[in-house]
Amino acid sequence: MKLTRLKIENGRYFGAVESTTSPTPIDLYRNGENCGTCEITQQTDGLWQVAIDLPDHSITQGHTDYLLVQNGSTDILDSFSISVSCADAPNLETQLRLLREELNMLKSAFRRQSRK
Repeated sequence: MKLTRLKIENGRYFGAVESTTSPTPIDLYRNGENCGTCEITQQTDGLWQVAIDLPDHSITQGHTDYLLVQNGSTDILDSFSISVSCADAPNLETQLRLLREELNMLKSAFRRQSRK
C-alpha cells in the first residue's frame, strides 16, 4: 500500500491511497505511542482519502515526530515532524538592544581608525 500525503492543515493530516479494495487500517504513532487510527473514506473508484486529527496533547513545545503505520505491520507509510517554539519578546528586545549597542561601538572604532 502506498500512502501519499496531501496536506497537514488545522491539526489534521490528509492523505490518499490508491487501491481497488478497502485499504488496511492505518495507525498514527508518536514516540512509540499509538495516537489513533485514521479515517479512510472512498473518494472515487480506486481512490481513498486518509485523515486523522493530531491529538492536542501531542503538539507541544519542541520537535515532535509522527509515523503513519499500516495496522498490524511495521511498514511505515509516511512520517512527518512538527516543530513548535514561542518567541520570547522581552528576550528578543534585549538581544536587539545589545546588537545595536555593539554596532554603535564598531562604528565608533571604525571612525577612529579612519581618522588616523
